[in-house]
Amino acid sequence: IDSKPHSGSSSSYWALFKGIGLRRTEITVITYLIQGLCSPLVAEVVYFLEQAGLPSTSSFNFGIGEYALAIFGTLTAYSITQKVGRCSLLLWGTLFMTLTTFLIGFLGIVNTKTHKNLAYAVGSILLIEYYVYFVTIGSVIYTIVAEIPSNYLHAKSVGLARAVYNMNSLVHGQLLPHMIQIASWNWGAKCGFFWGFWMALGLLWAYSACLRRRDALLLRLIYYLKTMLRREISNRRGWI
Repeated sequence: IDSKPHSGSSSSYWALFKGIGLRRTEITVITYLIQGLCSPLVAEVVYFLEQAGLPSTSSFNFGIGEYALAIFGTLTAYSITQKVGRCSLLLWGTLFMTLTTFLIGFLGIVNTKTHKNLAYAVGSILLIEYYVYFVTIGSVIYTIVAEIPSNYLHAKSVGLARAVYNMNSLVHGQLLPHMIQIASWNWGAKCGFFWGFWMALGLLWAYSACLRRRDALLLRLIYYLKTMLRREISNRRGWI
């Protein structure tokens, strides 16, 4: 896809929803949204584990461990992004977060306050999730969001994507405390089913987006080969 501005193209917000601009806007906004959908539980790990029944000291230690893993995850992403590919990191990262979040939901069926081992298991899963999150979704999304928009709509496209991300953060910032507070809805780890459902929707979109990208690359390759073949035939005719 040509990322250069076209002569006479509009730079209004309406251009984000016309032609190829709509496709670019879809990718930019939804990839940013997927990042937000995959982060609620790992972002509130300390409070979440306290409500699940772990002592405050253990919950805090899990939180410190998460931040350390985030650093290593970002460094890992820096070294493998070019080798693995942005689309693959998006797809596999979303898949991993979806499966493990559903697993947390299943572990929450049993009361974690009376079964401490399950609470520690949930904490361990969240640590692994946080590392994988920064290896995949937490890092590669910024690359995708920066590269996909066209030059003349770049600021507006990223601004719209960030606005949607912030609205999602406001929603899960209000819902999550009620879900995990004992004095409120008291869902505990079972809220993994709720967030896993939204992650699964993001996974379906990521899978379809990767398929469309593969088809687009295949068509581009076919067009390139046809162009080279025509040039080769033309050159040979010139020598006859």
